[in-house]
Amino acid sequence: MNVEGVGSRVENMRRQCRASRIQKNHPVDNIIGQLDQGMTTRRKEPVDYRKMVGLIGESCFISKVDPKNVDVPLKDEYWISAMQEELVQFQRNDVWELVPRPKDHNVIGTKWIFEKKSDELELVTRNKARLVAQGYSEVEGVDFEETFATMVRLNVIRLLFSLVCLMKFKSFQVKQMKEIIFISQSKYAKSLVNKYGLENTKSKRTPTATHVKVGKDVDGTSVDISNYRSMIGSLFYLTASRPDIAYSVGVCARFQGDPKESHLNQVKRIIKYVNGTVEYGLLYTFYPNSTLVGFCDVDWVGNAEDRKSTSGGYFFVGNNLVSWFSKK
Repeated sequence: MNVEGVGSRVENMRRQCRASRIQKNHPVDNIIGQLDQGMTTRRKEPVDYRKMVGLIGESCFISKVDPKNVDVPLKDEYWISAMQEELVQFQRNDVWELVPRPKDHNVIGTKWIFEKKSDELELVTRNKARLVAQGYSEVEGVDFEETFATMVRLNVIRLLFSLVCLMKFKSFQVKQMKEIIFISQSKYAKSLVNKYGLENTKSKRTPTATHVKVGKDVDGTSVDISNYRSMIGSLFYLTASRPDIAYSVGVCARFQGDPKESHLNQVKRIIKYVNGTVEYGLLYTFYPNSTLVGFCDVDWVGNAEDRKSTSGGYFFVGNNLVSWFSKK
């Protein structure tokens, strides 16, 4: 048997196998290293076994179910600490005043709400306890007549200023004269005009040209969408005290998905109008009649592109405007 011949054939087979694993764009002479060794891949992100063990232990030995009553928390020092923290905050903020229980009155009870706060790995970081009132035990007409949820809404703030004039209260941080309150965003309006470099342009008498219909303008030139949205957002904030631009800004806001140059020109026209009316605002005066009156209107399929209607409305308390809207 020719051993040398067999050995040469085996060597040729090895070379053929090596060459089959080499790409054509990488000649053998350009490869650094031993071809007969296995390929080493990039090591994956190291595993944090400490977090893994903690997660397994949390899942296996610690209950994630929040307590439904005070029986279990009163036996756990961590829950007791959380409950004590809640009561301390109540005492600091003067949440309640302890008085003798009145006779023949419904007393609203309280209830503890327990919740475990977790991090991104679902590991419990702290216990949270809240003491809430059982408001569902109140009876309308017996315990209360009307309810109102206090929220930071501009409509409520404007209504408050209207009542200030009606009740002749004293206010602050607004221009207040005798029986008159004037709310203006003149400083913000000036900064808005300067932000977009239109302070030296000629101001406009109206926010929108009456002879121009603002549409999608499919064939128009596209503009920077980020800058367009920034201008719309700035103008929307100004509408808090400027109902005269609410409709125009709302129309231009419809095209934020794909604004064109014609839309940008319309937005600039609104800013030019603001440039000439920076001192405009809301005037609240004393009026003996505090009746709530509203006016609404709709153009009934006024949009020729999608055949949708645009509605609008103004609402007054006495003579003072407190809320308005323009909606498609």
